Amino acid sequence: MRIITFSLKVFTFAAVIGIFVLLPVNCSGTQAIDFADLSNNSLDVFSISNVKSGTSSLWIHFAAVYIVTIFLCCLLIMNLK
Repeated sequence: MRIITFSLKVFTFAAVIGIFVLLPVNCSGTQAIDFADLSNNSLDVFSISNVKSGTSSLWIHFAAVYIVTIFLCCLLIMNLK
């Protein structure tokens, strides 16, 4: 049961970071979103490949990885006690 609750906490936190931080950064990239023809478009609009190389927006992805990793380490330490 502890594994299930631990996984739920980690994936919930990662989903919140992904939806509210990373998705807007990726969608503001170089490709435009065509909602009328979304099923035929590639999902590259929503990925890191849409962010231009060398921009400061890439640091948001690196920071998000560090934030999720720190959160994961804190949860592991709290579960060991």
